[in-house]
Amino acid sequence: MDIDRIAELSRLALTEAERARYAKDLDSILGHFERLQAADTSDVPPAVSAVALAPRERDDIPRESPPVDVLLEGAPARQDDLYEVPRVIAAE
Repeated sequence: MDIDRIAELSRLALTEAERARYAKDLDSILGHFERLQAADTSDVPPAVSAVALAPRERDDIPRESPPVDVLLEGAPARQDDLYEVPRVIAAE
């Protein structure tokens, strides 16, 4: 990989010292990937996750909503029972 090209795409202005340091870091990172690619995984079945996860589920129990005043007490501005937000699109 070319450090200058990556810096250009990232809109970074690098000094010569930074170029050298990042080139060394990138070589080290890519070396780790090369070691991973060399590992024989032919007998390992594909997996979505390295850890078997069961979805967390909870009972769907209906309950009362908190009062509107409690829900809107932290609103910076409100109009009646609604949050009031600044206009984003100008009306024509």
